[in-house]
Amino acid sequence: MAACALIETGDLDGDLDHDLVVGCRLDESLVSYENNGMGGLVRRTGSHVLDSRPTSLRIADLDEDGRGDVVVGPRRQGPIRDLPEHRALEPPVRPVGARDTGSPGFRDHRRERRRRFRPAGAR
Repeated sequence: MAACALIETGDLDGDLDHDLVVGCRLDESLVSYENNGMGGLVRRTGSHVLDSRPTSLRIADLDEDGRGDVVVGPRRQGPIRDLPEHRALEPPVRPVGARDTGSPGFRDHRRERRRRFRPAGAR
């Protein structure tokens, strides 16, 4: 892995342990590692190539299905990327829209206490 600068942990597969996602800036990719339950991490097959260098990386269960979703912010202007359920970092990757319509710096879906966050175009 080249220039891996972003690291985030979360439960990607719903087994209640922490898995690992690493954002690599030079090759504009994400690599994930699954917790094997015995104190070790196993690299998942392949990596996911992004449109630009990742500058932010978060894991959150956006659709409340018990599996973490990976959200990546790009370096260049463009859509935020949501990798639903992060299944071995394979496509599809969906662009999601988000904006601040109230107080600066607050994510409105949380500030307004909405229970579900549904990315644009999601069914």
